[in-house]
Amino acid sequence: YEKAVNAGHLATARGIEFSVDDLARGWIIERLMCHFSFSAVELVERFGEVGRKLLLKASSVAVDDGGRMLALDGEHFVVPRDNWPLVRTVAARFDKYLGNGTGKHSVAV
Repeated sequence: YEKAVNAGHLATARGIEFSVDDLARGWIIERLMCHFSFSAVELVERFGEVGRKLLLKASSVAVDDGGRMLALDGEHFVVPRDNWPLVRTVAARFDKYLGNGTGKHSVAV
């Protein structure tokens, strides 16, 4: 980073590179937090095999709680309206960094 800046170049190598898994999980979390749902079809179209693996995770989340916090409605995974205030709890299930000390955001209730 410093060598690039001192040589008059842009500092483009600093930071952490996101994996496809990071991007897919971020996409799911954003959709849940902003729209209370995400499309299974769009997840796979955008992220391929990684998206398919995360669909298994989403299905597991939905089945584990009987669809109360996350339900499958057609091709969409949906947080039922009654649980919108708890959406951060649902989104946290997709955050692989939560609890390992690397996250920088506030924790869900």
